[in-house]
Amino acid sequence: MKITDMRIIICITIFMFSCSFTSKVSKKEDKIYWNKAVQLTWNDFKGRAKDFPRGRAAISYVGIDYAPVFTGYYDVIASFDRKASVKNERIINEHILKHEQYHFNIAELFVRRFRKRIRQEEINIKEDLLAEVFQTMQKNHKSYQDLYDKETAHSTIKNKQEEWEKKIDKELAELEEFASK
Repeated sequence: MKITDMRIIICITIFMFSCSFTSKVSKKEDKIYWNKAVQLTWNDFKGRAKDFPRGRAAISYVGIDYAPVFTGYYDVIASFDRKASVKNERIINEHILKHEQYHFNIAELFVRRFRKRIRQEEINIKEDLLAEVFQTMQKNHKSYQDLYDKETAHSTIKNKQEEWEKKIDKELAELEEFASK
């Protein structure tokens, strides 16, 4: 199968599954797409929590979206939903912001894993396999995010937070060729 054919299959499949993982926010300025040079700031957390979980400093809504690259072709990309992401003004700090940034970095990590897997299997991949790979990636992404929060206790265990940062940075570097541009 040629790369052009793969792009068409990816386009169709990602579009089919986009409803299950894209944000309800449609305005481009309400989302930030992952970029190595752009770091989150507390000003990016624009959501208003009605029932903010007790003791929580922030909640980042990160995900994996499809984004048009050119006519007829879509790519996966890590996104941060500004309107859905919330902060507790009374207890936020730079350490917690860094923790939230790493949630965003984890989403990018899974985008890169997905792109790598598709490239590795491009010769034999079929549309149903692509959908299966994407669904598996989504499930693994959520589990990884949950494990990150559990093991770091939402950033409160500083040495675990540092271990996770190194682990994520290392894997992002290993998958640099699949990075979002």
